[in-house]
Amino acid sequence: MVPSIEIAPGRRMPTIDVGEGPVVLLVHGYPLSKEMWSETVSVLSKSYRVLAPDLHGFGESTFQSPFSMADLAKDLNGLLIALQIDQPINLVGLSMGGYVAFEFWDRYRSKLSKLVLCDTRAQGDTPEGAANRIAIADQVHRIGTAKSVEGMLPKLVSEQTRLNSPQVVERLHEMMLKTSESTIESAQRAMASRRSFEDRLGEIEVPTLVIVGEMDAISTSKEMKTIADRIPGSQWVELPKVGHMTPMESPREFSEQLLAFLRRS
Repeated sequence: MVPSIEIAPGRRMPTIDVGEGPVVLLVHGYPLSKEMWSETVSVLSKSYRVLAPDLHGFGESTFQSPFSMADLAKDLNGLLIALQIDQPINLVGLSMGGYVAFEFWDRYRSKLSKLVLCDTRAQGDTPEGAANRIAIADQVHRIGTAKSVEGMLPKLVSEQTRLNSPQVVERLHEMMLKTSESTIESAQRAMASRRSFEDRLGEIEVPTLVIVGEMDAISTSKEMKTIADRIPGSQWVELPKVGHMTPMESPREFSEQLLAFLRRS
Protein backbone atom coordinates (compact mmCIF):
# COMPACT_ATOMS: atom_id res chain seq x y z
CA MET A 1 0.00 0.00 0.00
CA VAL A 2 1.12 3.54 -0.73
CA PRO A 3 -0.08 6.83 0.79
CA SER A 4 -3.60 7.80 -0.30
CA ILE A 5 -3.72 11.56 -0.79
CA GLU A 6 -6.99 13.43 -0.21
CA ILE A 7 -7.44 15.52 -3.37
CA ALA A 8 -10.99 16.66 -2.60
CA PRO A 9 -13.50 16.02 0.19
CA GLY A 10 -14.14 12.29 0.14
CA ARG A 11 -11.78 11.73 -2.81
CA ARG A 12 -8.40 10.08 -2.32
CA MET A 13 -5.65 9.24 -4.79
CA PRO A 14 -3.15 6.46 -3.92
CA THR A 15 0.21 7.80 -5.07
CA ILE A 16 3.81 6.66 -5.19
CA ASP A 17 5.83 9.68 -4.04
CA VAL A 18 9.59 9.07 -3.95
CA GLY A 19 12.83 10.95 -4.56
CA GLU A 20 13.80 14.59 -4.39
CA GLY A 21 14.22 17.33 -6.95
CA PRO A 22 12.10 18.56 -9.86
CA VAL A 23 8.73 16.79 -10.01
CA VAL A 24 7.92 14.15 -12.62
CA LEU A 25 4.27 13.08 -12.69
CA LEU A 26 3.66 9.71 -14.39
CA VAL A 27 0.13 9.02 -15.68
CA HIS A 28 -0.71 5.40 -16.46
CA GLY A 29 -2.70 3.92 -19.31
CA TYR A 30 -5.93 1.93 -19.52
CA PRO A 31 -6.87 -0.40 -17.86
CA LEU A 32 -3.73 -0.39 -15.77
CA SER A 33 -2.31 1.28 -12.67
CA LYS A 34 0.71 3.07 -11.27
CA GLU A 35 2.47 -0.31 -11.13
CA MET A 36 3.21 -0.09 -14.87
CA TRP A 37 5.80 2.59 -14.01
CA SER A 38 7.79 0.48 -11.51
CA GLU A 39 11.07 0.42 -13.47
CA THR A 40 10.71 4.06 -14.51
CA VAL A 41 10.14 5.17 -10.92
CA SER A 42 13.21 3.25 -9.76
CA VAL A 43 15.46 5.05 -12.25
CA LEU A 44 13.97 8.56 -12.15
CA SER A 45 13.72 8.78 -8.36
CA LYS A 46 17.51 8.94 -8.10
CA SER A 47 17.39 12.44 -9.57
CA TYR A 48 13.76 13.60 -9.38
CA ARG A 49 10.74 13.61 -7.13
CA VAL A 50 8.51 11.09 -8.86
CA LEU A 51 4.74 10.93 -8.45
CA ALA A 52 2.87 7.94 -9.87
CA PRO A 53 -0.82 7.99 -8.89
CA ASP A 54 -3.65 5.56 -9.51
CA LEU A 55 -6.29 7.36 -11.53
CA HIS A 56 -9.92 7.25 -10.38
CA GLY A 57 -11.02 3.62 -10.00
CA PHE A 58 -7.74 2.08 -11.12
CA GLY A 59 -5.20 0.17 -9.02
CA GLU A 60 -5.71 0.90 -5.34
CA SER A 61 -8.16 3.74 -6.04
CA THR A 62 -11.86 3.07 -5.55
CA PHE A 63 -14.49 3.84 -8.19
CA GLN A 64 -17.06 6.38 -7.03
CA SER A 65 -18.81 7.79 -10.10
CA PRO A 66 -18.51 8.05 -13.90
CA PHE A 67 -15.66 10.30 -15.04
CA SER A 68 -14.28 12.06 -18.10
CA MET A 69 -10.71 12.64 -19.26
CA ALA A 70 -11.10 16.22 -18.02
CA ASP A 71 -12.13 14.93 -14.58
CA LEU A 72 -8.94 12.86 -14.41
CA ALA A 73 -6.86 15.93 -15.32
CA LYS A 74 -8.60 17.89 -12.57
CA ASP A 75 -7.74 15.08 -10.15
CA LEU A 76 -4.05 15.46 -11.05
CA ASN A 77 -4.26 19.16 -10.33
CA GLY A 78 -5.94 18.34 -7.02
CA LEU A 79 -3.04 16.04 -6.21
CA LEU A 80 -0.49 18.80 -6.86
CA ILE A 81 -2.47 21.20 -4.68
CA ALA A 82 -2.79 18.64 -1.88
CA LEU A 83 0.97 18.01 -1.96
CA GLN A 84 1.63 21.78 -2.04
CA ILE A 85 3.63 21.50 -5.25
CA ASP A 86 3.79 24.93 -6.81
CA GLN A 87 6.75 24.64 -9.18
CA PRO A 88 6.12 23.59 -12.82
CA ILE A 89 6.14 19.83 -13.25
CA ASN A 90 7.26 17.36 -15.91
CA LEU A 91 4.17 15.44 -17.04
CA VAL A 92 4.45 11.99 -18.64
CA GLY A 93 1.34 10.26 -20.00
CA LEU A 94 1.00 6.92 -21.76
CA SER A 95 -2.00 5.98 -23.91
CA MET A 96 -5.07 7.05 -21.92
CA GLY A 97 -2.61 8.91 -19.70
CA GLY A 98 -1.73 10.92 -22.80
CA TYR A 99 -5.38 11.88 -23.26
CA VAL A 100 -5.35 13.08 -19.67
CA ALA A 101 -2.08 14.93 -20.30
CA PHE A 102 -3.64 16.86 -23.19
CA GLU A 103 -6.51 17.89 -20.92
CA PHE A 104 -4.07 18.92 -18.18
CA TRP A 105 -2.06 21.00 -20.68
CA ASP A 106 -5.24 22.74 -21.84
CA ARG A 107 -6.34 23.66 -18.32
CA TYR A 108 -3.12 24.07 -16.38
CA ARG A 109 -0.38 24.80 -18.90
CA SER A 110 1.30 27.29 -16.56
CA LYS A 111 1.98 24.32 -14.27
CA LEU A 112 3.95 22.45 -16.94
CA SER A 113 7.71 22.50 -17.38
CA LYS A 114 7.95 19.66 -19.89
CA LEU A 115 5.52 17.24 -21.52
CA VAL A 116 6.10 13.62 -22.55
CA LEU A 117 3.55 11.86 -24.76
CA CYS A 118 4.01 8.08 -24.88
CA ASP A 119 2.15 5.74 -27.22
CA THR A 120 -0.97 7.89 -27.35
CA ARG A 121 -3.22 9.73 -29.80
CA ALA A 122 -4.10 13.38 -30.30
CA GLN A 123 -7.35 12.96 -32.20
CA GLY A 124 -10.65 11.82 -30.78
CA ASP A 125 -12.26 8.54 -31.75
CA THR A 126 -13.88 8.09 -35.12
CA PRO A 127 -17.61 7.31 -34.98
CA GLU A 128 -16.74 3.64 -35.53
CA GLY A 129 -14.09 3.70 -32.81
CA ALA A 130 -16.44 5.38 -30.34
CA ALA A 131 -19.17 2.86 -31.14
CA ASN A 132 -16.74 0.02 -30.48
CA ARG A 133 -15.83 1.48 -27.09
CA ILE A 134 -19.51 1.78 -26.15
CA ALA A 135 -20.03 -1.83 -27.22
CA ILE A 136 -17.15 -2.89 -24.96
CA ALA A 137 -18.62 -0.89 -22.08
CA ASP A 138 -22.01 -2.54 -22.61
CA GLN A 139 -20.39 -5.98 -22.80
CA VAL A 140 -18.46 -5.44 -19.56
CA HIS A 141 -21.67 -4.30 -17.89
CA ARG A 142 -23.39 -7.54 -18.98
CA ILE A 143 -20.73 -10.23 -18.60
CA GLY A 144 -17.77 -8.78 -16.70
CA THR A 145 -14.21 -7.85 -17.56
CA ALA A 146 -12.51 -11.11 -18.56
CA LYS A 147 -13.44 -11.10 -22.26
CA SER A 148 -12.49 -7.45 -22.67
CA VAL A 149 -9.12 -8.04 -21.00
CA GLU A 150 -8.34 -11.11 -23.08
CA GLY A 151 -9.19 -9.25 -26.26
CA MET A 152 -6.99 -6.26 -25.47
CA LEU A 153 -3.92 -7.94 -23.99
CA PRO A 154 -2.38 -9.15 -27.29
CA LYS A 155 -2.51 -5.60 -28.69
CA LEU A 156 -0.45 -4.12 -25.89
CA VAL A 157 2.93 -5.71 -26.57
CA SER A 158 5.03 -6.76 -29.53
CA GLU A 159 5.54 -10.35 -30.65
CA GLN A 160 9.13 -10.18 -29.41
CA THR A 161 7.96 -9.17 -25.95
CA ARG A 162 5.41 -11.99 -25.87
CA LEU A 163 8.10 -14.52 -26.78
CA ASN A 164 11.06 -13.21 -24.80
CA SER A 165 9.49 -11.44 -21.82
CA PRO A 166 6.41 -13.42 -20.74
CA GLN A 167 6.69 -11.88 -17.27
CA VAL A 168 5.73 -8.50 -18.77
CA VAL A 169 2.60 -10.02 -20.29
CA GLU A 170 1.72 -11.64 -16.96
CA ARG A 171 2.15 -8.37 -15.05
CA LEU A 172 -0.10 -6.61 -17.54
CA HIS A 173 -2.70 -9.35 -17.25
CA GLU A 174 -2.72 -9.11 -13.46
CA MET A 175 -3.12 -5.32 -13.51
CA MET A 176 -5.94 -5.49 -16.02
CA LEU A 177 -7.89 -8.14 -14.14
CA LYS A 178 -7.76 -6.03 -10.96
CA THR A 179 -9.63 -3.19 -12.67
CA SER A 180 -13.31 -3.16 -11.75
CA GLU A 181 -16.18 -3.46 -14.21
CA SER A 182 -17.43 0.00 -13.26
CA THR A 183 -14.04 1.57 -13.93
CA ILE A 184 -13.63 -0.15 -17.30
CA GLU A 185 -17.13 0.81 -18.36
CA SER A 186 -16.67 4.45 -17.34
CA ALA A 187 -13.21 4.70 -18.90
CA GLN A 188 -14.40 3.32 -22.22
CA ARG A 189 -17.26 5.80 -22.35
CA ALA A 190 -14.92 8.62 -21.33
CA MET A 191 -12.39 7.76 -24.03
CA ALA A 192 -15.16 7.46 -26.62
CA SER A 193 -16.28 11.02 -25.89
CA ARG A 194 -12.85 12.58 -25.37
CA ARG A 195 -11.90 15.80 -27.09
CA SER A 196 -9.59 15.90 -30.09
CA PHE A 197 -6.41 17.93 -29.76
CA GLU A 198 -5.21 17.17 -33.28
CA ASP A 199 -5.78 20.74 -34.49
CA ARG A 200 -4.19 22.29 -31.39
CA LEU A 201 -0.82 20.57 -31.36
CA GLY A 202 0.81 23.69 -32.77
CA GLU A 203 -0.22 25.58 -29.62
CA ILE A 204 1.93 23.41 -27.35
CA GLU A 205 4.86 25.60 -26.33
CA VAL A 206 6.46 23.57 -23.53
CA PRO A 207 9.37 21.29 -24.48
CA THR A 208 7.81 18.00 -25.56
CA LEU A 209 9.07 14.46 -26.08
CA VAL A 210 7.02 12.10 -28.24
CA ILE A 211 8.00 8.47 -27.70
CA VAL A 212 6.55 5.31 -29.26
CA GLY A 213 7.25 1.64 -29.74
CA GLU A 214 8.17 0.66 -33.29
CA MET A 215 5.61 -2.16 -33.24
CA ASP A 216 2.80 -0.28 -31.48
CA ALA A 217 -0.46 -1.51 -33.01
CA ILE A 218 -2.69 0.91 -31.08
CA SER A 219 -0.88 4.24 -31.43
CA THR A 220 1.24 3.59 -34.48
CA SER A 221 4.70 4.97 -35.03
CA LYS A 222 3.46 6.82 -38.12
CA GLU A 223 0.65 8.47 -36.16
CA MET A 224 2.95 9.45 -33.31
CA LYS A 225 5.47 10.92 -35.77
CA THR A 226 2.69 13.13 -37.10
CA ILE A 227 2.05 14.38 -33.56
CA ALA A 228 5.74 15.16 -33.13
CA ASP A 229 5.89 16.98 -36.45
CA ARG A 230 3.01 19.26 -35.42
CA ILE A 231 4.37 20.22 -31.99
CA PRO A 232 6.94 22.99 -32.45
CA GLY A 233 10.45 21.89 -31.50
CA SER A 234 9.38 18.52 -30.13
CA GLN A 235 11.72 15.56 -29.84
CA TRP A 236 10.79 12.25 -31.46
CA VAL A 237 11.96 8.81 -30.26
CA GLU A 238 11.02 5.38 -31.61
CA LEU A 239 12.02 2.36 -29.51
CA PRO A 240 12.78 -0.69 -31.68
CA LYS A 241 10.98 -4.04 -31.50
CA VAL A 242 8.49 -3.08 -28.79
CA GLY A 243 4.79 -2.32 -28.83
CA HIS A 244 2.37 -0.08 -26.92
CA MET A 245 3.83 -0.59 -23.44
CA THR A 246 7.24 0.99 -23.97
CA PRO A 247 8.08 1.60 -20.26
CA MET A 248 7.50 -2.08 -19.48
CA GLU A 249 8.73 -3.70 -22.69
CA SER A 250 11.93 -1.66 -22.97
CA PRO A 251 12.40 -0.18 -19.49
CA ARG A 252 16.12 0.63 -19.71
CA GLU A 253 15.92 2.35 -23.10
CA PHE A 254 12.71 4.15 -22.16
CA SER A 255 14.21 5.50 -18.93
CA GLU A 256 17.42 6.56 -20.70
CA GLN A 257 15.50 8.53 -23.31
CA LEU A 258 13.26 10.10 -20.67
CA LEU A 259 16.21 11.09 -18.48
CA ALA A 260 18.09 12.59 -21.42
CA PHE A 261 15.06 14.70 -22.30
CA LEU A 262 14.38 15.83 -18.74
CA ARG A 263 18.03 16.86 -18.25
CA ARG A 264 18.13 18.89 -21.45
CA SER A 265 17.91 22.61 -20.70
